Amino acid sequence: LQPLYNALNKASTFYTKQFKIPPKGKTAIDYLKNRGITGMTAKRFRLGYAPPGWHNLQTLMSSCANHEWQEIGLKSGLMSASTQGTAPYDRFRDRILFPIADLRGRILGFGGRVLDDSKPKYLNSPETPVFHKSQIVYGLYEAKQANPHGLSDLLVVEGYFDVVSLSQAGITRVVATQGTALTNHHIEILFQHTDDIIFGFDGDTAGQDAAWKAVSLCLPHLKDGRRVGFVFFPGGEDPDSFLKKSGLNAFLAHLERRRSLPDFLFETIARGIDLTQIDGRAKLVSLGKSLLSQLPPGAFQQMMFNRLAEISGLNRHQLTPQTVSRQGVRQPDFIKQKKSRGNLVVSSLILRLIALLW
Repeated sequence: LQPLYNALNKASTFYTKQFKIPPKGKTAIDYLKNRGITGMTAKRFRLGYAPPGWHNLQTLMSSCANHEWQEIGLKSGLMSASTQGTAPYDRFRDRILFPIADLRGRILGFGGRVLDDSKPKYLNSPETPVFHKSQIVYGLYEAKQANPHGLSDLLVVEGYFDVVSLSQAGITRVVATQGTALTNHHIEILFQHTDDIIFGFDGDTAGQDAAWKAVSLCLPHLKDGRRVGFVFFPGGEDPDSFLKKSGLNAFLAHLERRRSLPDFLFETIARGIDLTQIDGRAKLVSLGKSLLSQLPPGAFQQMMFNRLAEISGLNRHQLTPQTVSRQGVRQPDFIKQKKSRGNLVVSSLILRLIALLW
């Protein structure tokens, strides 16, 4: 694997140097400045710029591996195979590049963003022998470097620029999942470095759905002493735009108002259920037991069952954890329905909740 690490490191150095080469280098610098990113921050995150052109890395790869440069270029994800039978070409072209490092600081891959409205807006390295997107948390290396005495908590956001801009503002305990779906591997990695995770999502329906998926992934990992919370950014704002619009103090105050996982969980599963009715409370108990049974045995699980008993009006001793299959929790069929012109109208929010838990 060492030739791949060498190639990726050399490519990162090459991309960083492109900022000094006009005219496109200046355009890239101006783009970062317009996004509020300083030169010091760009240096700390080793940001780079991939210039236009299809074969800028060919000479660089040749110096890494001589006659094997094409193989190294493809295996590292720096190059893509040509369908015309010609030499591999550069994967990243005319993009700001965000190097993605492991905890030793070794570069594993890149995320690239266009400087305009071209599509795709973001392009990531493909899966390689050293880069596995579902198992890598962007910014964790930089967060640990900025907090050498440990990470009291971690704010998890969705974008590269969110991490870079928040860190520049002084919120250095921030990481991202690179815009990909959250995985169990991500949760395991995060809890290896902190006992307190805060997820930051957009306040729209997609953000609520992503938060619920985070709940389902976190439950098996919530042994005593660990905490999970959620913050939602209003009005279509992401963390970067909210920070720029509202300022650091307002951002920090917003973080302080985070919703705990217990609050979010019970609010979500109770939505659409009439708790004044016996059958409604029974449905809540059935769903709640399925979810809370995923928690590791301990004080936290007991307190969560106590809260479920309080909400449902049952005696705590009537609620015991149930066996959960490896396939996950099966959601009870409690769809809120109503008739409209003879057609069945189903609450889309409840349907999404069921789909996530099925």
